[in-house]
Amino acid sequence: MKKIITLLLICNLVCAPLVFGLEEEFDDAFVDTLTQALDKNLTVSKKSPQPIVDEFVIKTLDSNLKIKPQKQPIIKDELLSNLHYKALKTYKPVDFENILESAVVVRPIKPYSTRNLSENQYIYFNLAQDSIINNKTYKKGETIKASVETVTKNGAYGVPADFTIGNFVLVSNSIPLDGQITKTGANRSLWVNTGAYLLSPFFGLGLLMLPIRGGHAKLSPNRTYELNF
Repeated sequence: MKKIITLLLICNLVCAPLVFGLEEEFDDAFVDTLTQALDKNLTVSKKSPQPIVDEFVIKTLDSNLKIKPQKQPIIKDELLSNLHYKALKTYKPVDFENILESAVVVRPIKPYSTRNLSENQYIYFNLAQDSIINNKTYKKGETIKASVETVTKNGAYGVPADFTIGNFVLVSNSIPLDGQITKTGANRSLWVNTGAYLLSPFFGLGLLMLPIRGGHAKLSPNRTYELNF
């Protein structure tokens, strides 16, 4: 077997130069024959593209037809045309360094709790101090009305109650005040769930902790809150 492989390799080495030589001679002969066959004065002629002539277009369209430039139409708004520039209010930049000057301090007139609050219910506050709103002084004790936007009751597993109050309005002049108060009760879920898990192996005592409810959310007249205008 080794002798046969050795013989094939020797034949391959001996025949390789002959093959390359034949290929080189073939290429040269082909090029020479092609060169002799071509005319020495042969040149590549340049052709300019001819326009496409459409008989239907020529017969149907006017020869004097021209494209006229079109102007963009102006959209007229009746509301803007009737608005006088003097009616526009001058923009007043907000002074962020003195933002507290536009704040008023309020306090609830009585305690409120999620025990007796419901959504869309009105509750009332008073100005905690004299305040200047829109260049007018309002005395301490002015009434402010607000509405309860959301209420979530407390639940088992220690889940607390919460509520959100907004839509503040100074009652005397119907001036809206910007602000929102959100309160959340005591969250007992962490220790209720932990205690239930730890006591469950002891005759299921942990199950007795699961009905424990979270705390109620409350508003106290002893606390004040800031609103903006």
